[in-house]
Amino acid sequence: MGKIKHQTFSTQTTQFETVLEHDDGRPLGNILEGFYSGGEYEVMLNGKRLPLEPSLKEWAHSPTGFNWGYNGSGPAQLALAIALELTGKREGYQEFKAAVIAELPQGNDFKIEFNYQTHQWRPLK
Repeated sequence: MGKIKHQTFSTQTTQFETVLEHDDGRPLGNILEGFYSGGEYEVMLNGKRLPLEPSLKEWAHSPTGFNWGYNGSGPAQLALAIALELTGKREGYQEFKAAVIAELPQGNDFKIEFNYQTHQWRPLK
């Protein structure tokens, strides 16, 4: 197993570490893209639209939809939807929300590569 290259970033309130790449070229595992336009949020996971409805049946944090860039109900709904899609379970989604989803640029589009189990991620654009 290869080592992982890291870089430390700081926001106004938080310092966090993001994974730049595995040194042996292995991908982190998944691609997540978020698009924000006119108050509407759309999320793509591995090239497919991530639906809101299945996660609402599990736990309705945010009936109005997904969001990112802070620790709140919209990011919790997004993290839950990702957990259910990737693992079929909700275990660990709050930790994933805090480590990854809350750190994304609020109100802006993003594209990241990430590993759900380790919470490692890196921006792609």
